[in-house]
Parts: sequence; C-alpha cells; structure tokens
Amino acid sequence: MDQLWIGTYDMGILKLNTRTGVTKHYTCYFPNTKYINNTVWRLFKDRKGVLWASTLSGGNVYFLDKVTDQFKPLDLPINDVLTFYEDKNNVLWMGSWNFLFKLDLRTMEYKNYRIGTPIRFIQQTENGFLWLGTEGAGLLHLNLSTMNYRRYTEKDGLVSNTLLNALQDTQGNIWISSLDGLSKMDVRKKAFQNFYQSDGLQSNQFNYNAAIKLRDGQLIFGGIRGFNIFNPLEIFFQTKYPPLKFTELSIDNIPFGRAENQKGVSLNTVKSLKIPYDSATLSFSFAALDFTFSDRINYAYYLEGWDKDWNYVNKQRAAYYSNLKEGRYTLRIKSTNANGEWNQDERTISIQILPPWYRNTWAYLGYMSLLIGAIYLYNKYRENKALLLVKLKTAEFEREKEHELTEEKLTFFTHIVHEIRTPLTLIVNPIKDIISNTKKNKEELDELKSIYTHSKRLLNLADKLLLFRKTDGNFDELSYTVFDVVYLFREVFESFRQLANYRNITYLFESAIERQIIKADYQKLEICFVNLLQNALKYTAEGGSISVKIDSPDQELRFDIIDSGQGLPTQLTDEIFKPFKRNFRLFNKSEEGFGIGLFFVKKFIALHQGKLEYSANANAGVTFSITIPLDDLMHVDMSYKQLDTQKTTVEYAPTVQENDLGEVLGPLSIKKRQVDELYSTILRDKILVVDDNEDMLRYISNIFSDKYHVINADSAESAMSVLEKLEPSIVISDVMMAGDSGIDLCKQIKNSTRLSHIPIILLTASSSFDVKLKGIEVGADDYVNKPFDKELLLTRVESLIENKNRLHAYFYSEITLKSNDYKVPVAFKDFLQQAIEIVEMHLLDEAFTVKTLAEALGMSHSNMYRRIKSISGKSANEFIRYIRMRRAAQLLIANKTNINETAYSVGFKDIKHFRQHFAKIFGCSPSEYRKRYNHLGKAGQ
Repeated sequence: MDQLWIGTYDMGILKLNTRTGVTKHYTCYFPNTKYINNTVWRLFKDRKGVLWASTLSGGNVYFLDKVTDQFKPLDLPINDVLTFYEDKNNVLWMGSWNFLFKLDLRTMEYKNYRIGTPIRFIQQTENGFLWLGTEGAGLLHLNLSTMNYRRYTEKDGLVSNTLLNALQDTQGNIWISSLDGLSKMDVRKKAFQNFYQSDGLQSNQFNYNAAIKLRDGQLIFGGIRGFNIFNPLEIFFQTKYPPLKFTELSIDNIPFGRAENQKGVSLNTVKSLKIPYDSATLSFSFAALDFTFSDRINYAYYLEGWDKDWNYVNKQRAAYYSNLKEGRYTLRIKSTNANGEWNQDERTISIQILPPWYRNTWAYLGYMSLLIGAIYLYNKYRENKALLLVKLKTAEFEREKEHELTEEKLTFFTHIVHEIRTPLTLIVNPIKDIISNTKKNKEELDELKSIYTHSKRLLNLADKLLLFRKTDGNFDELSYTVFDVVYLFREVFESFRQLANYRNITYLFESAIERQIIKADYQKLEICFVNLLQNALKYTAEGGSISVKIDSPDQELRFDIIDSGQGLPTQLTDEIFKPFKRNFRLFNKSEEGFGIGLFFVKKFIALHQGKLEYSANANAGVTFSITIPLDDLMHVDMSYKQLDTQKTTVEYAPTVQENDLGEVLGPLSIKKRQVDELYSTILRDKILVVDDNEDMLRYISNIFSDKYHVINADSAESAMSVLEKLEPSIVISDVMMAGDSGIDLCKQIKNSTRLSHIPIILLTASSSFDVKLKGIEVGADDYVNKPFDKELLLTRVESLIENKNRLHAYFYSEITLKSNDYKVPVAFKDFLQQAIEIVEMHLLDEAFTVKTLAEALGMSHSNMYRRIKSISGKSANEFIRYIRMRRAAQLLIANKTNINETAYSVGFKDIKHFRQHFAKIFGCSPSEYRKRYNHLGKAGQ
C-alpha cells in the first residue's frame, strides 16, 4: 500500500515508497542481450497482482518476478504494446501499433489479430465484446466470437476519430478523451454526447495515458493545460434540437427572391425548384437557431442524385454546386444539438434541372421516329441478303452435319481398335509361349485360361461393333412387331437369374399387370432391357439387391430397374447418356465396355416416344425408369395372339463355370500390397509396371518376375506414390489409362529433379504418330506397340538397365583411378572429364556450389542434375564429393603431404569427415591407401 510504481520513457521503471520517500530503479533488458530498453510506456497490474510493463522502440512486454524482484521479458513475439486490459476469463488483451494480442494467463497461449491502426485503449461493457479505441480509425466494437467489428466515427457523433484514453463510470457509460474534446458514450443506445473547451474543459486536447478513475467514482482526464476532474452523475445534458433554417439561396449567382415569380415568397416555405440547364449553379446557406451553444452545432448536407453520401462539414454553414446535369434532385440538410446528437428532422427541397430543347420529350420522339425508319430500312436490306444466302447456309449446314457424323464414327472405331488390341496382346503371347514350349508345364493351364477369358471379351467387343454397324443403316427407324412386352421383359429378366444367384444378389420381379400387347420394335426394346439389367448387375456389390417393377399408370407403361449399387451414395450426370462416356471414378475402378449401352437405350426409348430417367436412391444405388405411352399407334386388341418373335430372347448371363474361371484366375489386388514391404527388397533391380488393366499387370509381372523385382501400380497417381518411397531401375507404363495417362506420368517423372534419370517405356495400342510424338516430347526412352512380343519387351528393358549400370561402373572406375574398358558414349566421357577439371580447379573455393558447376558446364540446373544422375547414380553434391576424393587419392600417391594437408587441399576442413568419405569410396583409410599404392608414386618419380 505504501508503494507507487512509476514508468518513465527514458529512465525505466521506479518504485517509490510513499512513506519513506526511498526509490528503487528497475531496468528492462532486451531478451537474451545486455541492452537496456528504458522506453517504458505502460504499467498494468492484473487480478492476481502481477505487474506488467510494456516498452516501445520494438520493445517487449515484461512482468515482475517477485522472487528475484526483477522485470523479466515475456518470451512471446509481442512488441510495442500501448495498452492492457484483463477480462473476466483471465485473458489479458494488449493493443499495439497494428495488432490486438490475446494472452490466456492460465495456459500462456496467445493469438494476434491485425487491426491496422494504433490501439490506445481497450474496454469491456458486455460479455463477448470489446471496445477498442484507435488513433485515427474511431471506436471499434469487436465481436469476440467472429472477430468482426462495427466502427463508430465522427459521422456517428463521436467527438473525434483520434482517441486517447477511456474510463467507465458507475453506470457503465464510457468517457473518451481525444485530441478534439471529450465524448460520453451511452453503451445501451450507442449514442455520443460531446464536450469542448467551452463547456469547461482545460482545452480540447488531452494527453496519452492521462486518465484515472478515483475510488469515489470521480474521473480525471489530463490535457495540455492541466486536468479535469468531475463526477459523471453530476453532469446533466440538454437534449433539445434547435430549429434548422435556410438563410440564403442563390441560383446562377442570383439570390432567391429577385425574380418576378419569387417576390414575396419566403425561402423557408419553398418545397421545390425548377432550374434551366444553363443556370444549373446552386449555392445555399443554413443555420441552426441556437444562440447559447452555437459553436457546438455540426452540420451535414446531401444532394440526393448527385452526391454518393452525406457531406459532414462540422461547423461550416454553406454549400455550392455547379454544372448540375438535367434530372431530379433532393437537397437535404441536417444539424446536431449542443450534445452532438443528429436531428432526424431534416430540411429538404426538391430540385429539377430542366434539359435543353434537344433533350426534351419532343426531341426524343423525333429521334425515335428516325430510328424506327432506319431500322425498317435495315431490316429490309437484311431480308434481301438472307434470301440470297439461304441456299449457301443450308448446304454448309448439311456438310457440317455430315462431317460431324463421320468424326463420331471415326472416334468410335478408334476406341474399338484400342480395346481390341489390348486383349490381343494377352492372347498372342501366351499362344506363342505354348507353341515354343514342347513340354507341358504347370503354367500351361493358366495361359489357356487367360486366352479363354480375353477371347470372350474380344467376342463381346465384336458383338457391339456389329451392333453399331447394323444400326448405322436403320438407327432412326423402327421395325414394328406385335408382342407381349411384359413377357419379353420377364424372359430377359430370367436369363440373368443364374448370374444373380451366383453373386448372392436378391433378384425380384414385380408386375402389376399380367400382360400388355403392344406394337413396337421388339429387338430394340430387348436391347434396352438387356443393357439396363447388365449395368445393374455390373455395378451391384455381392450380397446386394436388384428389383424390376412394371406398372401401367395413366395410359403409360412404366419399367423401374432398382439396384443397391456398391453400398455408397451414387452421383450420376447426364454424361452417362453420351457415347464413349464411362464412369471410371464411380467405384474407383475401370469397368469393361466402351460406353455406348446407355446411349443406345436413350435413343431407342426416344424413338418409341418414351422417356429414360434416372435417380439416386436414398442410401445407395440408382433407379432407371422407362416410360412408354400407350397411344393408338402402339395399343392393339388384347386378344391378339403372341407371335413367335418372343422366342428370340437369348441367354445373356454367363454360366457359373465361366465365372468360376475368373475366380480361379483371381484378380491381382494391387492396392492391398504395401509399398513399405516392397521397399525392403533391394538385391535385384526394380521395375515399376503401371496399367489400369489387372490382367495386363499380371502378365507383364510374370515376364519379369524371375529376374527383377516387380512393383505394380493401377494408375499414374498410384505410381507417383510408389516413386515417393523407392527408386526403380525402369518404369513401364500403358499410355491409355483412367485418370492421368501414361504420357502425363512420363512428364511428371521427367520434370522431377530426383526421378528424371529413370528410363521409361510406354506401351500403346495406338499406331498414331501424334501419340508417339507426345511421348518423345515429354522424354520417353522407348515405345512398344500392342500387341507386343514379350522377348522384344524383355530385351529392351535389359538393354536400358544394362546401359545405365555400365555408365555407373565407368564412373566408379574413373573416380577410384582403376583401369576400365567400358564402352560408353563419347558425350558421357567428355562430360565427366569436363566436370572433373572444373571441380579440381575450384577445390579450395569455398563459394563453389552446384549452381557454379552448372554455370561452368553451360547447362541448366535440372539438365545437369539429370546428366549427373544418369552417369553416376549420385546427387550433384555427392558427384562433386567423389571428384574431390579422386583428387585426394592422386595427391596421397604422388606427393609426400600428410593426411591433414591432403584433406585441406581438396576442400575438407574436418579430417574425421574426410576419412569417413574416403573409406566409403575406396574401401580403406587414407593411410592404408598410401601404403597399398606407394609404389605407383615412386614409379612416377
């Protein structure tokens, strides 16, 4: 109680014993230094009695350690704090030049929020909100839950936008000092009442940090001419609004009242004015009739239709406008009372600026007549021109349509060729292996099964090809037949029952009608039913459900095919009805087929005047609905006999034995193999095979598994994940894949500094020159067409790996000074010799880096890294270190220098580091190497 803490701006902190008069000086050091920061700005004591101090000039926040009786810095990036405030939740808020800091005193966790202007005080009058007084940006009401704020400025009645201090009185109101007076804010009404020197203040200007609330509730604010002390409860205010009047109005510099029609008219009774456009200059004056506090009245005016917002002009009582454009305006003026509260009772005058004669109503009617005449003549000209061009446009349209149809056919057959050539690869090579192997072996059965499976797929693709060719002639024509459509759908449904039972799928058929004789195209409707049921079985998981419902509401036939899907919500778009559109991502796998089934169904149903719709089920799966109208054209007598055409329904479901075959072969589950397990195998060269066809992955893996360690990936994305953990000797990738293509994968690898040296072979079923050109442009090392000869692929892989290993061996022999007869390209030899010479020239140059080497070689950093990696298998830094060691070995043999001198000569300052790297390359220590090859040095002398 006898202590008074004093913060100074140039002498640090003082503690005064008010009873004895003894003072003690405290210093604040910059963190981790001996430099003293004496620019103390603010002292603050929290609820627990901890004393806080802030310093400026980039200074920190300090707290008093009562044990050591010293101010210690707060080890947080909080600087230049101007004010403190502690809320009820033990959170210490601090404001600086630009930021608001939040420090939880229980956990010492902090956050900062950028405000962008100095914060001079912080107050709280309600939970969840803070009042921030800023220097230049007014008063901010901050919402702590959203950290958004509402700004109050002079426009809202605040005395000034530059605020200094704030105190709360016993009624919760906030009193704010500024550089232009004192404001009282009613926090409930968000209203301000202002006081000035004329009200008894020492002056309108107050000082920083000069405000305190006494125990008896009195407030003290210090200014440049002393201080004011008062009890807020004793301050009463006058709230009467003085009447606002116009005192003068001039139009084109002529005072109002001089014109004949204005004589005897009082200015303050005028409600509207009409002014010619050539006299559109307006000036006016106004005043509030308050003779007691006239110096405290503020004014604002707003010419609605011209100004964007109110003009707040403080005590100015006149305004001027010139060159007003024709139109309607409203002049509005308002004023405050002596307390700074704005009077909502405004003075208004409606003003109309008349247009010149060439912009009046009659003029515009004339312009409109001329425009209509011009438009009429122009339309006649266009009609005549259109008649001349109609034949030309019709012919051009027909040619474009014919060209589009041709392009669609070519695109279709291109896709078909790609689909056929991949299965052919898996057929030709196993047949060749069986023919070349005269003895039967265990793998013969597997290869025969592979031939059987892919020949069935080839047959399915051929059937679809024939279907397209067949419909090319009568795609838009119907071959009418009279038959029972319910019987047809039931026959198609039953043909798939065996497959549904084998996959443990609940398979239901429900019909509200026994039969329905119609006249329609039997074959096209059969194709529609088969395609929809095939899709339902294809995309329904084992143990799911498929149901078919037939009904006849409102003279319509309705067929619903409902499946449970893969157990996940289904998201479809109208893209599924476009040709060659397959939903690769729906179940994260590539499905068989090439995307024309639903295209045909949509077309065939439309030919029957029907509709094909789809909708996602609530939990999973999808419902496809066919609606066909029963009009006079299609409806016939119910007694009409069924025709033999119904017997043409074929068995579309594969037998259980065929599905058993797929089970025997077993899919290669690529995604379940862990990359971490593959990474542990390092004894053999690794080959990464990338293909979205599981059978092709299995086949290529069998080709290389005897000699190499094969890693499989089912997409370009999976391949990049593998390459993040290991580095294969070579990558073999298909070009056409779901998601990123093989060309995209090749581009990613070749653009990677770490992976660009890895050889890449691309497999493609396309013979297009453009496809091969794109592969070469992104850096592919080789191209192999499907169907390929496995011996050719094996030979190309072995050749690429052997060439890479030969380069690495040649590099190691050159570094270790061993003789070698490796046959490598001259370009690689010249590059290595040039690199060795450059590094040896800069052995003692501490500024020599990889970038310096690239510049000396005249290559970009990425190209140099790729060349170094391919010739040595090392990074650029390792490459330079190997050359340094090569020079060290030469010095040890040729010179009599000791080990330390040799290490320094090649750029190593750490002898232990030098010995470790030397032994790693040459297999022995430097001293042992000198003893082993000492005779070479003597022979050289």
